[in-house]
Amino acid sequence: TTYSTQNLSNAQKTYNEILNDIIGNHPEVLVTIGNWDFCSQIHRKVNAAKISMKQVQYVAPKLFERNKEIALNMVNDIDLLLTVFPGEEKYFREAGINAKFVGHPMIEKGSKQEYINEFMNEYNISSQDNLISILPGKDPVDVKRMLPIFLEAAEIINDKAEKVKFVILAFNNVREIVEGIVEKSKQKAIIVSERFRESAILSSFAAMTSGEGTTLELSLELVPHVVAYKAGFLEKIIKSQHKDREHFNLSNSILQKDFVPVLMDDNCSSYNIAKEVLKILKQPGYYEEQLKYEEEVRNILTNGG
Repeated sequence: TTYSTQNLSNAQKTYNEILNDIIGNHPEVLVTIGNWDFCSQIHRKVNAAKISMKQVQYVAPKLFERNKEIALNMVNDIDLLLTVFPGEEKYFREAGINAKFVGHPMIEKGSKQEYINEFMNEYNISSQDNLISILPGKDPVDVKRMLPIFLEAAEIINDKAEKVKFVILAFNNVREIVEGIVEKSKQKAIIVSERFRESAILSSFAAMTSGEGTTLELSLELVPHVVAYKAGFLEKIIKSQHKDREHFNLSNSILQKDFVPVLMDDNCSSYNIAKEVLKILKQPGYYEEQLKYEEEVRNILTNGG
């Protein structure tokens, strides 16, 4: 059985469903993926119920969440930790956790250059266009909050740069929401289906994204980008303990260098986003500098350093 949580509103319901399913079916192996704050609760409840099974976590806690307390707790929570970044296996093994590096799925997937022409023909995009991708996320709440800001930024960029064209990478579950927002916006953009998501990224000169995870996908495909996110009230309370989160995303954390601009909360404005994208488009050497660091990220994830 597979479950996922897309936002905080359905997390408790999904949590209870998972526990009931595990207790009722007694699987031989339990594999959780992603958010350790959520997954750890599942593992601890299973352990407390004394249900005999192998427990595995895929994807280690985010870099800014790591500390000795978390590592020590994981020893008692799971049997195996599968890590996606080089260096994580050694870090967690030294903390006493049975960890194994398995690589990142985005690297295994590889690029599909043959689909780029099909994508550009499908959406009537010229090779002369400076294509800018907008990735507003998968959660409907995030899309409603962030897409209007991105489109306002696109309007500013369009006034100050030549031959720019904007595409919105819309997941199927939020496509109607995206269409409604674009229809009301002054700045028009092409809405791209999930089928062409990777081709759109590969074809992009730059990107605006609201997702911390997406920044790694963009770096692996060597697309300079800006991360911007305005949290809701509840999210601000939950994340307030992470004082350094304004400087955090996966690509920056891998290099320990803030080369990808991250605009959070009060700094997340259409003007600030447009300013950073225009630097990629127009500031001499800035585009090349981001590419250099993204190549370093890709080399680390591919070769371990």
